[in-house]
Amino acid sequence: MNTDDSICVLIPHKGMYTLYAEGYYLGKRHENGRTYIYLSRLHPVILYYTYPLYRVLYVCTYDGSTAGCRLDGVSCSLHIIERLTGRSFDRFKRALYRLSRSTEGRIYTWQASFFWRLAALCRQGKTGGGSIPLLAGQYDVQEIRNGQ
Repeated sequence: MNTDDSICVLIPHKGMYTLYAEGYYLGKRHENGRTYIYLSRLHPVILYYTYPLYRVLYVCTYDGSTAGCRLDGVSCSLHIIERLTGRSFDRFKRALYRLSRSTEGRIYTWQASFFWRLAALCRQGKTGGGSIPLLAGQYDVQEIRNGQ
């Protein structure tokens, strides 16, 4: 695995927070009791941080510069395009899960603008009905049926 083309995310086992990462998956490595997940730098990355009384989600992209934001557990600087908390966090996570299943993982190769628009729908509470399949249909070549 070429680590120059990937974003390395260290998943903490115990600590003040938990971290879960999603994106175009390249691989996983276990070393010295730690778990490292490698995600593609060419596609958006979603990071879920959960603290005892707080949860936050970041949708990030890699632009190659060091001017981005350094997040805990991530190997490089990332550009944050969206930040969600609370109910918006839950709506986004649920919508992403459903879309990931219905697109068989192709969703992680879509443009960053899709995730930005999905986050806007989640923030406004407009995830019901056909809004998400309609949005996904603009980015996916194959039609996504409502309810999958």
